[in-house]
Amino acid sequence: MSGYAFHPEAFTDIDQLWEYIAEHNIDAADRVVADIFAALRTLVASPNIGHRRPDLTARPLRFHLVRDSLIAYAPDESNRTPKEDAANDRNMPCTADRVRLLQIAAIDATSSSTA
Repeated sequence: MSGYAFHPEAFTDIDQLWEYIAEHNIDAADRVVADIFAALRTLVASPNIGHRRPDLTARPLRFHLVRDSLIAYAPDESNRTPKEDAANDRNMPCTADRVRLLQIAAIDATSSSTA
């Protein structure tokens, strides 16, 4: 079965994003969340389209931008051993065509950051 699994904090991220946008426009909040779920379906079909950030993490995470939100996710690695899964601090049940959604962070386009 293909699909995605959420890290528990990802649910909170989506709820907080919806609530923040809904304070001003409920329809817009619904559209943003719908776009995120559409992106997740795309990521399941093509899990390697996100980009890696080795400067941020050595973990096999990928990142994908949806509107002003950055999705951090881990494509399933079917060749991982149970020992590696047990050592993973964000261990989520996952089968071959799944992605694990770890976090969604809103990007503030009005602020500039220096890295």
